[in-house]
Amino acid sequence: MKKNKSKSKKRSRNRYNDNSHVSFSVDSVSSNRNITNDNNHYANVETIIYPLPNALKLPINTIVGYGNQTSVYFIWLFCALICALTSFILWEVILEKILFIAIETILLVSFYTLLKRFNKTVGYCSIDNDGFRFICVPSPKMNVEILWENICPEYVAHIETGGRYRPDYLVFKYKNTLNESKKYKLPIENWINGSPLSPIEKRKLMLKTILKGLARIPNMKINQHVFTKLDVDPKTFEFSPSKRKSENMNGIIFTITILGICFMLWVFLSSILPPSWALGLLLLSIIPIAIGLILLINWLEPESENNISYSDNINKSSS
Repeated sequence: MKKNKSKSKKRSRNRYNDNSHVSFSVDSVSSNRNITNDNNHYANVETIIYPLPNALKLPINTIVGYGNQTSVYFIWLFCALICALTSFILWEVILEKILFIAIETILLVSFYTLLKRFNKTVGYCSIDNDGFRFICVPSPKMNVEILWENICPEYVAHIETGGRYRPDYLVFKYKNTLNESKKYKLPIENWINGSPLSPIEKRKLMLKTILKGLARIPNMKINQHVFTKLDVDPKTFEFSPSKRKSENMNGIIFTITILGICFMLWVFLSSILPPSWALGLLLLSIIPIAIGLILLINWLEPESENNISYSDNINKSSS
C-alpha cells in the first residue's frame, strides 16, 4: 500500500491507483472544517480509502432490540415466593377462613398490579435503511431518531475515551430538525456490557449495523479505533476480533513481564539491602519500568490512527 500525501494546503487530492485501496493525508484543513471537527486531531489524520465491500453494498436489514425483561422475571419470582410464604403463614395463624380469603385477595390483586407495572417495555432500539432510533419509555427526553441522510460526513466519527469508570463513546455529528449540527455520543461499553437491550451477540450486531450505516455515507470518514473497538475488519466489514484478542494478549504478557521483573528485582535488592529499603526501592522502580515497557511496545508495534473511508469509484477506475 502506498500512501500518497497531498501538498495542497487548502484541499487534499484523492489519487486512485491499481492497489486494493488508496490512502491520502490531510495536512491542513479549512477554517470551516476546523469548526465542524471541533479542532480534534482526527481531521488531520491520514485517510485510507477502501473499495466498497460487498457487505456495504447490501441494504440494511431492519433490526430491533427490546428492553431485556430478565430483571422483571426475577422480581416476579421473588413476589411469587413472598406471596406463597405469606399464604402459608396466614393459613396457620388465621382461624377464620373468610378473613384469610379477604387478605389473600388483597395480596393477589396487589401482586397482579405490580406485575402489570413491571411488564411494560422499558424501551427499544431499531435500525433500518433510513436511520436508527432509541426510545426510552421511562425517560422520554433520552429519545432520539437520527437519519443517515442527516449525518455530517465532514465530521470524523471516532472513539472518545470516557475514563476508568465511564464508557467509551462512538462520537459523530448529525443535523436535527432545525438544521443545527449536534454531536451524538453512543456509549459503546454500556451497550456491550450493561445494555438492557437484547442478548450481547445481538447488541454487537446492532452496533455493527450502526457502523454500517455510517460507513455507507459518501465521503464519511471513520477512525480506525472504531473498527477495532467493534471487532470489525474495515477491508471486508466482517466481524474479526483478532485485533482485540491481540490487545488482550499483549496486556497479559505485559502484566506477566512486570511481575517477573519485580520478582527478580526484589530478590536482588533484598539480598543487598534491608527489607524495608528493598521494598521502598522496588515500589519506586515499578513506575519507570512500566513506562519503559509501554514505550518499547509502542515502538515495536506502533498503533495506527488512520481514518477509514469507502469509495466505489476505486473499482470503477481500476476496471
